[in-house]
Formats: sequence, structure tokens, C-alpha cells
Amino acid sequence: MGVNYLHMRGVLHRDLKPENLLITARNRIVLADFGIANLNVNGNEKNIIKVGTPLYMAPEIIHKNYYSNKSDVWSMGIIFYEMCTLKLPFSSNNLNDLIKKIVNMDKKPIEFYRSHNKYNNNINSILQNICDMMIIYDFRQRYSLNQIIPHPFLQQHFLSYN
Repeated sequence: MGVNYLHMRGVLHRDLKPENLLITARNRIVLADFGIANLNVNGNEKNIIKVGTPLYMAPEIIHKNYYSNKSDVWSMGIIFYEMCTLKLPFSSNNLNDLIKKIVNMDKKPIEFYRSHNKYNNNINSILQNICDMMIIYDFRQRYSLNQIIPHPFLQQHFLSYN
């Protein structure tokens, strides 16, 4: 919801990663580190330099193409995947190898740990579906937050929390 708030005001965070999500004493998640945030007045901005953390960087930023709110959505998808699996979908000790994995969409499907599955047997497919809405290589095909937020699972388990 915080990222959606930014996007509705024309702001891109541009460095979403677990280290920039803080948990308050009331168990709320808040965004931090707006050091490379950018006002995105026209909806598309030319990325002159690569900014952000490579593990969470959207393909359009890697290629120095135009980027939009959907670049933040990619990063959120990587975080979501990591929360579900306790692993990164694309990882390497070598930056060039990492970029190749991202470009080739070489990621494993989500496999939620059965011993921690307190929901139902369909949880893997539900989580995979949400993740797949965010981690789409072509940003023009990637879902926006306005399309993701209404997902019934998110509404039921996260967004209705006050």
C-alpha cells in the first residue's frame, strides 16, 4: 500500500529491497531509504544510470530503457518471491551471470515449505500467481499495483489488516 501511495503521487522508489522495508513496534511495514527515489512526472523516465540493488533490479533498468512504476512492481515481486521461498529467484556471485539469469527469466517456481503451510493445498499456485503478476520481463505486460492489490488472497490475508 505504501508503494501504491507513492505511485499515485508520481514517485518511484527505485530501490525496493528487504533492507528498505522496516517493521514498526506495531508490526506495520514502512518504506525507508528514499535516497534514489524519483518524481516520475510523465509516467516514463529515461534511465541514464542504473540505480538500485542488482538482485532486485528490473530488466528495463538493467538495459537502460524507459522505466515506470512497474519497475518498482518487479522489485516487489522479487521480495514477494523471497518471502515465500526464503530464496531469491535470480541469484549469482557474479553480476554478469545474474543479469543473464534475469534476461533469460531463469527462475524456479515457488515451492512453499510444506511444514510451514498453514493454509490449504492450493497455496503454492496462489502465491505463484501473485508472483507471476509482478515478475514479468516486459514491463508493458507486467501488472500494475492497481491490478495486483485487488487479488482476493492479498485482500484477505494482508491488505485488510489494520
